[in-house]
Amino acid sequence: MGTFTHLEDLAYIANPIKSLLYEMRGSLEFEIVGIGDTRAIQNVFKNTPVSIKYVPTNCVEYTQFCSWMQRNLDWHFGIAPLLKSEFSDSKSDIKYLDYSILGIPGIYSDVPAYSSTVEHERTGLLSANDNDSWKLNLKRMIEQPELRMALAKQAEEEIRSKRTLATQAHRFLDAVVSIRSQSIV
Repeated sequence: MGTFTHLEDLAYIANPIKSLLYEMRGSLEFEIVGIGDTRAIQNVFKNTPVSIKYVPTNCVEYTQFCSWMQRNLDWHFGIAPLLKSEFSDSKSDIKYLDYSILGIPGIYSDVPAYSSTVEHERTGLLSANDNDSWKLNLKRMIEQPELRMALAKQAEEEIRSKRTLATQAHRFLDAVVSIRSQSIV
């Protein structure tokens, strides 16, 4: 799931995905949401069967997109590959938030955007950006439903208790009060 800017991230881990789709043909599906260049995706996955789900144009605003995800995604787990770069180092953990609030366990690249918030093997799986690590973590998620359920539950609890507006609005108000109380020199 992601914008066209994530095609390179997805392509980087395409080999372990293709390998597992081949090994488990007929019992495994891979669905892509959001990356808009169908030809580029087909080129990355060649003759590998992948499903591409398009977000309707009336659902591209974030709140509508979240509702659309809730209605249309029935995933056992999500992935968030992200290559290490200066650009990605400034990214947020939005996929972790998206997946977690929807009760979807995830595998995330072990890069600052995710390693600062995802607790490996508690709220998600952190994967080194190499084919072996991604394949191992993909297999774990596929073969261990109890792991998926535990990760999803713990991640959702973590987000609902610490990362929602309802639980954090006071911090914003505290910051405003603190700033207003400081004398301007």
